[in-house]
Amino acid sequence: MARLLLTLLLLTPATGRAQRCAPDAALTLAAAELSLHGALPDARSVLAIARAEGAEAPILDAAVLTEAHRDAFVDRAVSRFGDTVICGEARRDGRVWIVAGPREGQIALADDGRVRVSLRPGLTSPRLHVLASDGELWQREARADEWVELPADLARPLTVQLVAADAEGPRPVAERVIGERPAST
Repeated sequence: MARLLLTLLLLTPATGRAQRCAPDAALTLAAAELSLHGALPDARSVLAIARAEGAEAPILDAAVLTEAHRDAFVDRAVSRFGDTVICGEARRDGRVWIVAGPREGQIALADDGRVRVSLRPGLTSPRLHVLASDGELWQREARADEWVELPADLARPLTVQLVAADAEGPRPVAERVIGERPAST
């Protein structure tokens, strides 16, 4: 209950501020989790924390700063990621913890384990790249809004990456981990 209340408070946009960075629930949870660490961890750890909260952006920028520097961070994120930038923020001890990344694609998961991809306008040629926990790689073309069944014999958890192309060529646009981690022995 306390986490839900914290999330709702963190999702409340600041008044009088232009919304150049769309709020994202998973990145907000990641920012809240990061704020509990006291110091910003390395980029790999930031991405792992965001993934654990459900974030799909393939790359992220994160910072701990004062409110006065928040808009400059958002400006840099918009410059880097374009108009698809999403953010999550938390405030603690007079500082702003902010995580930003692009939202260019999404990977939806059905209860039966199938996935469906969606892309922002301008992206084409969606392709799924799936890395199983045993190192096996599976790839397949995908169509936006069409369900794809992932092979049942792939060792879970799976890292599912959506790659799509624009005028500059193909690149990752979304990524998520699917399935349970094996129980430790």
